[in-house]
Formats: sequence, structure tokens, C-alpha cells
Amino acid sequence: MLWHKATYDQRNRTRNNVLGNVFLRADIVKGLTFETRLGGEYYNNAFDNYTNPYYGSSAGQNGSLSKTRYELLNYTFLQMLRYTQQFGKHNLQAFVAHESTTFDYYTFSGSKSGLVDPKGTELENAITLSGLTSYIHNYRLESYFSQLLYDYEGKYLFSGSLRRDGTSRFLNNKWGTFASVGLGWVVSKENFLKEKEWLPYFKLKTSYGTVGDQEVGSGNASYYSGYDVYDLGNFMGLPSAVFNRIGYPDLTWEKAKIFQVGAEFTFLKSRAIELQLDYYHKTTDNLVFDSRLAPSTGNGIWKVNDGKLVNSGFEFNLQTHLVNTKDWRVDVGVNGELLSNKLTQMPYDKSIKGEKIIDISGIFGRSKGHSLYDIYTQEYRGVNPQTGAAQWTMHYADNNNNGSYDAGDTAISSLHEYQTQNPNANIKRKR
Repeated sequence: MLWHKATYDQRNRTRNNVLGNVFLRADIVKGLTFETRLGGEYYNNAFDNYTNPYYGSSAGQNGSLSKTRYELLNYTFLQMLRYTQQFGKHNLQAFVAHESTTFDYYTFSGSKSGLVDPKGTELENAITLSGLTSYIHNYRLESYFSQLLYDYEGKYLFSGSLRRDGTSRFLNNKWGTFASVGLGWVVSKENFLKEKEWLPYFKLKTSYGTVGDQEVGSGNASYYSGYDVYDLGNFMGLPSAVFNRIGYPDLTWEKAKIFQVGAEFTFLKSRAIELQLDYYHKTTDNLVFDSRLAPSTGNGIWKVNDGKLVNSGFEFNLQTHLVNTKDWRVDVGVNGELLSNKLTQMPYDKSIKGEKIIDISGIFGRSKGHSLYDIYTQEYRGVNPQTGAAQWTMHYADNNNNGSYDAGDTAISSLHEYQTQNPNANIKRKR
């Protein structure tokens, strides 16, 4: 039977993908240019499933068919004025630019059962409609940004940038402003290191800036977060609307502040050894979190910008050129990172009128003092030898202090949450 099912069923997948870029540049006057670029991607995915009428899950329906089509059109249009000039030992580069992004993602899906011809794979070959839907997810992004680069003799370096982005993902607070500044010093160009063959290149650098993130979840909440959502239906031949979720009109950009300091070294001219060391500290606030609402409101979740996350780390990259001739080159390198990720503030939770204790996201538990990627699940205790069912450690509050779980005790579904709310509880575990 399994052999027949594998032979008769069909799962066909087809993808067509087109990428393209067009670039134009015009020299206006010496040092000043205008540049424009249009780049984009188009693809369509086709998923066709045929389940045979003889064996398996669709035998009782006399076979089934389903077809799904995904189509993406995503492109950006850039216009930029760039200025480059040298004044003696001073070098200057600057630009101002505008960029618009368009993202449209289409989905169409249909399924039918009851095949007329057992071998036919088109929907017209089936008589009973099982499902039919289509929708579009889209957003628009407008960006204005500029950058200034300056150096003196290639020795003292300065960079600065400023950008303002507006996204259709948010309703009332669409725009965010982000800036950065960086400094560099090529120490090896100073007179006291110019003739040091053991250190032909040595650079110190530091920067500070802000960046934004517009991702706010998955599904329609990611694209239309500010709006109330209703699911349309059919009620006795008339349109009906079933409430899906409330909107979050005040949701806006997550914002991260990043400080970085580092150094770059090149040792030995004859057999160069390159070393890069960097330390960074990143604080992200306005995190997008699910805040619980009181049941009396009739809604469960209210997405908010709240909480604070700190990332810090040390990165290194070491590379040596063992052989570097006209015909041969052999490089050996190693890189790594030591990092820390910790939530230092949880969002305010209206349901408990205080800081949220824990936020569950799949297998991860997010809580103050913990990483975003700390796993928070039940402790697996193996298979019950009598029933074959999986077993898990059960935590409970031993209210009557008799050392065993009985009718007077409280079963605990979330241990961290219960311990925080009941610090004096006598908690035991039952295996």
C-alpha cells in the first residue's frame, strides 16, 4: 500500500525567478555626479498536489487536488547626488539620496476533491470545492539619507551619516530618524611608526550610531499593524465580518544604539599577518512585545514598543598569508566572537499592572535578566513503560506540606512566572 501511494501521489514544485538592475550616471560638473539605480526581483512559485483516490488520506473523498501560487514583485528606485573633491591634503566625499521600496506578495490557493478522471491533475477534474482563497501582503518604504566622509592625508578619518525612513507598516508613527558618526586614526602613518617594518599598518577606530527595525511580527500584523482586522464570511448569503484582532496604531520603529571600538593591525611585510579586533555594545529599546490585556476588554494581546535589550561582544579575525607569489597564494585564517545577549527591561503588562514577567515565543522564554534565546520548556522524563506515552516533570505548590501531589495542591504551568508571583510558595516537583 505504501508503495502504491508513493507511486500515485504527486507533489510538483516550480519556481521562476528574475533579477534585474539598471544603473545610470551623469557627470554634472567636476566632482559632482548624479546617479540613479532601479533594481528589483520578480518570482512566482507553483505548488501542485495530487492525492490519489485509491489509497491513503483522500481515498474516502475519491482523490483530491490542491494548487497554490505565490508571486513576489519587489523593487527599489534610487536617486543620488554625489560630490567628491580633494583640497590639498584634505579629501572629501559626500552624497544625498532618496530611495523608494515597493514590496507586493500575492498568494492564491484552491483545493477540490472527488476526481472524475483518476489521472487528471487540474482542478476542473474534481467536483467538490474544499477551499479557495487569495490575498496580498504589501508595504512601501521611503528613505532619505546622506553621508559625509573626510580624511586628512589618509591619516585622520571622519564619517557621518543621517537618514530618515518612513514605512507603511505603521499607522500613526511611520517615520524614524537615525544617525551615526565614526572616527579613525591610521597610526602607522605617523612619523614615529613610518619606518617600523614589523608594523606596516596600524589603525584605531570607533563609532556610535542608531539603526531602526520595522519588522513587527508575522502574518498581517507585520504589514498592517495599525488596523483592526476582520475575517469576511458568508452568513445566509450575506457578507459577514468576524473580528480577528485589534490594531496597534501607535506602534513604531524599534531603535538600537550601537557603540563600537576596534583596531586593525598588519604585522611583517614579508609574510603579512592581519589582525582585526572589535568590541561593540548595542542597546535596543522600543522593542515590539506582546502585552497582555485584561480579559474584560475582550482582547488578549496588545503589541507595544517597550522593553530593553543589550547585546555586547568581542570579535576577532586573524589571517596570515603563508605563500604569496605570482603563481601561488596560501592563506590561513581564524575568526570568532564572544557575545552576550540579555533583556534588561520587560514591557509594562496591563493585565498584572506591572512589568511583564515572561514572554513565550515558541520554545524560547523572554524574561528580565535572560537572553532572547533561552529555551523555556518542560523537562522531558522519557517514556512511560506501561503506556508508551511521553512523560514530563510536573511542578506543583505543596500547599499542605505533605510532600506529595494531591487535591489540595496547585499545579504550575509556568514555573518562572509562578515563582515570581509567589516567592514564598513551597514548590515541589513530581516526576
